[in-house]
Amino acid sequence: MKRRQFVKASGLILGGLTVARQVSAGDPCPPGGLEALGGTSGGALACPRPSGPAPAWVADLQTNQWTGLSNVNTMDAVYAPNTGQYAVNGPRQVMGAWSGAILATGLGNYGSMVHWGGGHADYYGNELYRFDLETLTWIRMNDPSPHCGSIASTNLPNGLFPDGTPGVPHTYDMICYRSAANEYVAAGREYNNSGFGLYNMVSRFNLDTRTWATHNTEPSGIATRHMDCIYDAGRDVMWAVNTYSGGSDWHKWDFATNAWTTYSMSGTDSLGAAQYVPTRDCIVYVNLAGTMYGLDTANPGDRVLLTKTGSFPSISSNNADPMFWSSELGSLIFCKSGTGNLYRVTPPSGDWKTGTWTVSPISASGSSGLHDSNGVYKKFQVAEWGSIVVAILNERPTQNCYAIRLQ
Repeated sequence: MKRRQFVKASGLILGGLTVARQVSAGDPCPPGGLEALGGTSGGALACPRPSGPAPAWVADLQTNQWTGLSNVNTMDAVYAPNTGQYAVNGPRQVMGAWSGAILATGLGNYGSMVHWGGGHADYYGNELYRFDLETLTWIRMNDPSPHCGSIASTNLPNGLFPDGTPGVPHTYDMICYRSAANEYVAAGREYNNSGFGLYNMVSRFNLDTRTWATHNTEPSGIATRHMDCIYDAGRDVMWAVNTYSGGSDWHKWDFATNAWTTYSMSGTDSLGAAQYVPTRDCIVYVNLAGTMYGLDTANPGDRVLLTKTGSFPSISSNNADPMFWSSELGSLIFCKSGTGNLYRVTPPSGDWKTGTWTVSPISASGSSGLHDSNGVYKKFQVAEWGSIVVAILNERPTQNCYAIRLQ
């Protein structure tokens, strides 16, 4: 993870980013509200990597107990100023309008949660925000395009503003983190604010250079505009499984060729959750009925009905229930949206196609205050630092982050 420079300032606007509060050498690094590339010639704070195996706050977590963390600030302290992009609800809808997040392990000493969202008439701004997991600090990474307000009255060619930056949609789970290049990747961008003016075209935001790269092709035969996007680090590809109203195909985006490949899947399904299982080289997905299927990523073809013991809770539509792999636990961790209730999904010891998968609840307490009426999506993530496993939930821009230690 990289060493960065952060600027000390007070009551200034520097590089288009408003400093939200007084910043001094004694503050956490990075300071809240301001992030600069490459540092400056005067007053720069160096942020060396700490020696601890995990962020210091992890030591205060109790196993299987949701805990509100002591943030330095909340996301609303670093909102972009209104330059015509606030629409109906403003930047709070980056998080609230059916949008998720990624866990960028290469951004900051211990990684960061990165949020990009809004869409429809909720919010037009296309800036990104990050929550630094070392310092528990919210930072705005860039400013919205000055053209963002135009989406209210104009169809954007390929969903791109005149400066080449993408129109932000409800991101749902159409996003992933590409660790090979330290990129935020989205497989959807909005071309108008109708709510359905969406292209399934790939946009990549480099978290080091703060620049966008965009690609203007969609998967063939796509049956729905909403997909769950899953990064496969071994192949450096992104898998996309149809969600929401159902679909009969799944897709692969290859970052080497910048091209989609589509694979047929029999039947139609409204998918509830999906994730890659690296130890079995497959994607597991759960439909709204709680039925589990597998997709063979080594030999892409039709879905495989999986046998399981145990059951899921009622599955939310729109793929609002996230699921992530923990290499330390050897299991998928499923989060029931709106409750904070967690489940382990453990693969069989033998053949993943014919063996029995196990679904078991995790006895987690302290979740009564965790609720988002529009869905959690990927605002829930699983972080691993050595043998330490922590689930993290950023749900509201005006409240602190929640975390639970699983190991």
